[in-house]
Amino acid sequence: MTSYSTSEREYFYNELIFRKRSLRKDEADFPEDIQFLPERMMNECAALRYIKENTTIPVPEVIEFSQKDGSCTLITKIIPGVMLEDVEDSKRQAVIEAVNQQMKSEILPQLHKLTRQEIGSVDIDIPVYPPSIVLTAYPHTSWNRITCKDSKFVFCHNDLSGHNILLDPETYKIVGIVDWKYSGFFPSWFEEELWRERFNDRDLARREAHIQRVYDFFQRQKVSISNEVVS
Repeated sequence: MTSYSTSEREYFYNELIFRKRSLRKDEADFPEDIQFLPERMMNECAALRYIKENTTIPVPEVIEFSQKDGSCTLITKIIPGVMLEDVEDSKRQAVIEAVNQQMKSEILPQLHKLTRQEIGSVDIDIPVYPPSIVLTAYPHTSWNRITCKDSKFVFCHNDLSGHNILLDPETYKIVGIVDWKYSGFFPSWFEEELWRERFNDRDLARREAHIQRVYDFFQRQKVSISNEVVS
């Protein structure tokens, strides 16, 4: 079994399963920087089961989830495929066009049919936290559980980047979408079209503007989705 680790998790995988374990704070290199680590793993498990039950979006099947001593372990089946981020430059334009068409016609419409009148995880017991880039930019912030009065929030993945989209290398069909730990019910504009650009080629000014817009949204208690006016 192959393994690797980051500052927050340990990963193990073979041709059949993928296992990830969130580190305890006493195991982490920078424990003061870790935020919502077990909660993010809990959210990913809940999201995978929810998406599997309510859509035809291809996601990893949960085999087992467990918690012990402040650490969570999630085991899923492997989805064979090639990461969009790893597609060679000569094929990238055609692949992006194919992925964009599938996102607009199959993936996003299904996610947007899943609605709720308050933000956050599908598991209401999990505390609210924002997408990764906002959580990193504004650490140790309290995030409001915002409700809407005249519309509904939609389900968002919140990191539909090339690292999280798996493709059939021959047909460019999306065969898997992974890493749902920042997903939940939010305004539809939370979902950026990150699949269109490589990680190292992202428009930093646009990203900064998006971070600020999301942060400003969280300063509200109740919101009208139609015109984004606090009520």
